[in-house]
Amino acid sequence: MAYGDTVALPPVSATDESGEQPAVTYEVWDDNGLVPVEGGAFTVRGFSDHVVVVKATDAAGNVGAQLLRLQVGQDGADPAGVFQFFGSVATVGAEAGTAGLSVSTDATVGTVYAQVRPVGHRIWRSAPVLTSTGDTTYELNTIGKPGGVYQDTVTGQPLRSHEFELTGLRDTTRYEYRFGIAVDGEAPSALDEAAWSDVRGSFVAGGGQNRPIYLLGDLAAASRSPEELGLFRGALDAVRAQVPGGDTVVQTGDLVASGVHREHWEDVFDHVYAGLDLQVAPVVGDAESDGDLEYNLVSPDRNAITSSMYALPGGGPIGETAYSFDRGDVHVAVLNTAQDLEAQLDWLVDDIHAADRPWNVVVGHEAFFGSAGADGPGQSERRQEVAALFERLGVDVYAGGHDDVYARTEVGGTTFVTLGPAGPSFGAATEKPWADVVDDEDTQMGTALRVTRRGLELSTYTVGGRLVDQTVLTRPSGTWDVSHAALDGGVLDGVGLISHPGAPRSVSVEAVRYDAAGEQVLDSRLVEVDLDERGAEQWVAFEPELTAGAHDTVKVHFWDGPGKDEELRPALVLQEGLAGSGTADDPYLLDSADDLGKVETDPDASYRLTADVDLTGLAVERIAEFSGDLDGAGHTLTGLTSTTGGLIGVNEGTVRDLAIVGADVATATARGGILADTNAGTVERVYTTGLVTAGSRAGGIVGDNAGVLRDAYSTARVQSYGTEAGGAVGVALAGSTTERVYAGGPVGASTRNTGGVAGYGYTGTVLRDSIALNPTVTAPDYAHRVLGRVLAGNTATLENNWASEGVVATKQTVLDPPAATNLAGATATVAQTQDPAFYRDTLGWDLDAVWTWSAEGRRPVLRAVPEDVPPGTGEPGTPSLPQDDDGAYLVSSVADLGQLTAFPAQRFRLAADLDLSGRPGLTVARTGFTGELDGAGHRLTGFTSPSGGLFPLVAAGGRVHSVSVDGAAVETAAANVGILVNTSHGVVERVTTSGLIVGGSTVGGVVGYSYGQLRDSYSTADVYAVDTRQAGGVAGITGVGSLTERVYATGHVEVVGDANAGGISGYAYTGTTLRDSMALNSRVVATGYAHRVVARVLAGNTATLAGNAASEAVVAGTQSVPATGPDTLNGATRTAAEAASQATYEAMGWDFATVWTFDATKGRPVLR
Repeated sequence: MAYGDTVALPPVSATDESGEQPAVTYEVWDDNGLVPVEGGAFTVRGFSDHVVVVKATDAAGNVGAQLLRLQVGQDGADPAGVFQFFGSVATVGAEAGTAGLSVSTDATVGTVYAQVRPVGHRIWRSAPVLTSTGDTTYELNTIGKPGGVYQDTVTGQPLRSHEFELTGLRDTTRYEYRFGIAVDGEAPSALDEAAWSDVRGSFVAGGGQNRPIYLLGDLAAASRSPEELGLFRGALDAVRAQVPGGDTVVQTGDLVASGVHREHWEDVFDHVYAGLDLQVAPVVGDAESDGDLEYNLVSPDRNAITSSMYALPGGGPIGETAYSFDRGDVHVAVLNTAQDLEAQLDWLVDDIHAADRPWNVVVGHEAFFGSAGADGPGQSERRQEVAALFERLGVDVYAGGHDDVYARTEVGGTTFVTLGPAGPSFGAATEKPWADVVDDEDTQMGTALRVTRRGLELSTYTVGGRLVDQTVLTRPSGTWDVSHAALDGGVLDGVGLISHPGAPRSVSVEAVRYDAAGEQVLDSRLVEVDLDERGAEQWVAFEPELTAGAHDTVKVHFWDGPGKDEELRPALVLQEGLAGSGTADDPYLLDSADDLGKVETDPDASYRLTADVDLTGLAVERIAEFSGDLDGAGHTLTGLTSTTGGLIGVNEGTVRDLAIVGADVATATARGGILADTNAGTVERVYTTGLVTAGSRAGGIVGDNAGVLRDAYSTARVQSYGTEAGGAVGVALAGSTTERVYAGGPVGASTRNTGGVAGYGYTGTVLRDSIALNPTVTAPDYAHRVLGRVLAGNTATLENNWASEGVVATKQTVLDPPAATNLAGATATVAQTQDPAFYRDTLGWDLDAVWTWSAEGRRPVLRAVPEDVPPGTGEPGTPSLPQDDDGAYLVSSVADLGQLTAFPAQRFRLAADLDLSGRPGLTVARTGFTGELDGAGHRLTGFTSPSGGLFPLVAAGGRVHSVSVDGAAVETAAANVGILVNTSHGVVERVTTSGLIVGGSTVGGVVGYSYGQLRDSYSTADVYAVDTRQAGGVAGITGVGSLTERVYATGHVEVVGDANAGGISGYAYTGTTLRDSMALNSRVVATGYAHRVVARVLAGNTATLAGNAASEAVVAGTQSVPATGPDTLNGATRTAAEAASQATYEAMGWDFATVWTFDATKGRPVLR
């Protein structure tokens, strides 16, 4: 059959087993969905295979069916049918005189053809017939079947994209083009009109001269109304009228409302691109990425749907959507900020190095230095990274969209422009410290960029012709500078230079490797450089690379010529060498924090400390991997502070005779130890003091032990916010040995598996001759005095282990009597633990050569690193704060919050509002708060954190109430994080939060993981989980035994690329109670299980959900259980008026006499 044929369906009858003849129905399907059948016939509407489904249903409901597959021939096909999908638009080529065309067909069409000719030519004969390339398939969602709700109507439609690269175009010439189909399997003749479409579009070839480039922001007309879709062209026409003569338009993403839906692309081609005579440079935005899962883990290409709509130059690391092109004196690089930005920034370095234009412009969707969008997930870190790189490369302008507000600012020599709206949505300007110019008029805007005699001019106009902003970028003169010079892993591959007109014509760059004293030249590279004066980074490569060890001093000199008569600027010292040669007999000598940073240059070498090193207040680069020998030689590292883990990431070498005192080590992810996060080598004769916290697997000395730990101890406080914590070792892996160690600090985990010495073990784990002296070992499950737990079915080797009778283990799951070979260890009396004979005779410790006795501390210390133990007072002490009449300690300053950490079991009350902006990353009572904090109605403002909430842990018995955290900005990769509390086993009530929280998984607006009680509270914060699952407007997870009642959330909740987003809670279980709560969120987004109140209940579980509701305005995408009602995941539906009425909340049992009041302006309850 052929396209356009009307096919009659033959009469069919059916007979069931009883002899009855049930009714027979037909359905016809193609790749576009259900094909209409009228009068027993259907019309072939495309070139995909058609499937006829013949069904008969008997009286009992049994169905019999037969499938008939019909193929559509392509010989003599109608071009109008082949090219029926979307339109086409000319896109920019990488260079002047080039362009791209793309057209979509049914996936069954393999190859198509095109012709391009100057407008005005009457015949096509002289135009070459071009054969498509690429010819790749992709899939869109299209409305392809009947259904009561939108998602039931959606069909996945495969299409094929065909691309053409046009070359040899004459600048400023207008061209038109048409598409053709094969004739008898061959390319059609230009004279065979039946094989060719009508003219499909035209464009003006450009790029060879300095003509305006038009920049427009978001359209995203979700309504699909022609009026709203036409706003983009209105803004474009307005700026073209003010700055005429351009041939290129850059649109910075969110052009379509949803990139996965076919109808939105049809709208764009019908109302934006139709009749457009410019070459287009598209940018991928969030909306284009929404639902575009057309990629896999093998291919680096991203955004296949968007790529299939255009023929782009490509060149970037993620497929066509990262690319660059030249227009006159301007080089433009396009970033896809929605995907794999790090890889693109690496590519951008090479792209700018290869460019040869005087001006460099980068465009993308995210604005970085915009308005409200600058508060989005990850923006703070991205902003710093991008600004630093752009400054290094000499990027002149970065233009983004997203925020629907115009803004301009200069950072590090780069002008960042946030383009105003080009569609129906308008943003509101928010105060930002970097803003130079802001305009948030609710109208469409367009920007023109052009090179003039004065410089690079940016002019922005409203659709009504008002000049919003104009600036001219000019070049410095006579200057040059070094943009980049750094050793990377002991390798110097080159340096970057930036020069401007009038700078010296040339410079000789010499990289020199000296001996440690910086006197004897050991190796060098000399390169004569002609400065290009273009204001962008000019890369000077050293071939071969210059390599250096930790003992080498490395400098870069800048000479007036190869004769090296005069240095043009002071030499750059990239590294001062260490004394020694790094061998066992002649180790490198370390005596400063800077020296410690050089260990990673040569991690296989031998090192020796020659002095105590005070690290207080210093940012110390951790040693990621170490496989050499580190001899502490009896010295101490004091004041180590880290938010990324221990001094060493992975130790595969030997560390000995070293103390780390007063440490404050944290890591948001798994594995954290003060000395090493993972030990796969040997650690001996070391001790640690201070504090270590980790997402899981926290240890006072090492997080994971896969090697040997012997003759060592820790008195540090240890806390895991997930599983596994040990006073010395978080997890003792199979094959590891831990012997002759003790731990003396409190140990806790938020969920399970804590041990005084080690948190977890396996078959093959050896733990022997060790003792727990901890005051407490706490966890909700599996807390034992020596070893927290052994994996089920495994048997660890436990020999001669002991615990002081004073050790309190809160949840001993294994109830065997204490013994030297089990998790509890044998019990030693306090008198025994304070007698050196016990350690020598019972534990077998060498008190003559390895250990010595501290009479003041009444415990062993190491001879190689003797600890000066102050005499204990025996009294816990009390906070040094004034008290209220009822005995609560009054907190009047940010510094006073430290008392909650020192005395976490006491009662405190805020006496004033506190501004935390000067203390980023502040945490309170990191090892668990068991006291009370009464906020007394006060506000905490300016809270920012790269690790999580203000309270990492509110333990059982702890209570936090009557406080607001306003304008928070929490951005971390950690799991189980909330703005106020990360994990709560206690009571949180009458609290509010606002701002933004971005976490890895299990992220909540108030609490990350709630095991306790959470009531009479609300959050207006936006909540994002960006690694794996679970995000909730109030709580990330409401766990077993938790109670959440009378709470609400208004913010955006999203799990990026994964499942389980809820307006109130991201997950629940049997034993979870969530009741009388209201979802007022703007959106709840996830790939699956996105519901208005609770995202999901664990399969097979039944949570207690009662009296919950949601505003009808809450949009929860990808609902897996769409039912509504007070006991469902979505809650009962309330109209907007009901959601804004006090009576609605009173009916839910909210107390408006003593707890709540109603804010008529906000249309919601607020706390008294």
